[in-house]
Amino acid sequence: MVSVCLSTQAECRQALRQHELLVEKQVLESDDIGSFYKYVNKKMLRSSGVGTLVDDNGTLCDDNAGKANISNRYFASVCTADNGILPNVARVVPDSASLESISFTATKIMNVIKKITPKTSCGPDGIPSLLWKKTCTVLSRPISDGI
Repeated sequence: MVSVCLSTQAECRQALRQHELLVEKQVLESDDIGSFYKYVNKKMLRSSGVGTLVDDNGTLCDDNAGKANISNRYFASVCTADNGILPNVARVVPDSASLESISFTATKIMNVIKKITPKTSCGPDGIPSLLWKKTCTVLSRPISDGI
């Protein structure tokens, strides 16, 4: 039974991959720049990597709100309840240090951005690191001013 399921699973994966390749080929052969960008944007804008979940009643749930509620109930059930007691933590910075004493100059920001390894893919903020590197001289001043 297990080997039948595994072979069926492999066949499904192969069929899905073949379909994806066919769709990509059709987009490329259509010679339509609009459909190309639409396809690429659709691939980049995946908002959730969470697949379909099963709720407490055994019902499949594939909408984001339902998946969030199922996940919340699960994590709430396995987490430790807060007892309200804060642990003693030794202070690592001098007492004279405060948020007001921290400064971000345009030069410091540019130096940090220049150290970023350029990648063509976007980070969680949706901005590619290459864009930060190319525009650091223009953006460092507004960032240091807090704009």
